[in-house]
Amino acid sequence: MIQCPNCSHLEMEGSIFCKECGAQLLLDQRIDFSKVKTTTDYRPNDPAEPIFDFDIPAPVVLQPGALVTMNLVGKEACFSIEEEGELILGRGSEGQSVMPDFDLSQYDAFKAGVSRMHAAIRVVADQVIITDLGSSNGTSINGEKIEPHVPHSLRSGDILSLGKFKIEVITKYS
Repeated sequence: MIQCPNCSHLEMEGSIFCKECGAQLLLDQRIDFSKVKTTTDYRPNDPAEPIFDFDIPAPVVLQPGALVTMNLVGKEACFSIEEEGELILGRGSEGQSVMPDFDLSQYDAFKAGVSRMHAAIRVVADQVIITDLGSSNGTSINGEKIEPHVPHSLRSGDILSLGKFKIEVITKYS
């Protein structure tokens, strides 16, 4: 049995969320969401870099101080993870009792097939790990679907797909 760190309710081994309070049971260490930054400006701050008058997608770079930068492909936005821990990606909805740490709803995640609690990104030591949380439309890395509840390593440059929602992963780790 697993004891919920939030309400002490006992759950069956292998449970992901507490049935009583909704707390996640996978890891005790979670990212402090206040440390996750979202930005729409992901160009390097180099004054020597030329500025063009026509639309060329800016190269995605690792943000200063970040362990991982996640570029939301086609959305002109990215977010950075600056400390080790775990972050749940998904979409919120009206009346949902448990919300993901990073809500992709504002980026049309519902239309792209993102589940409410779709996947967990874990940054530990020198690794970035993705785990599909049993989502309806699955998770893929570079077009290869991954098994639910099985951790998979991510490398810099990988394209992560939550359903049809694409995220480019830039990490300081090779």
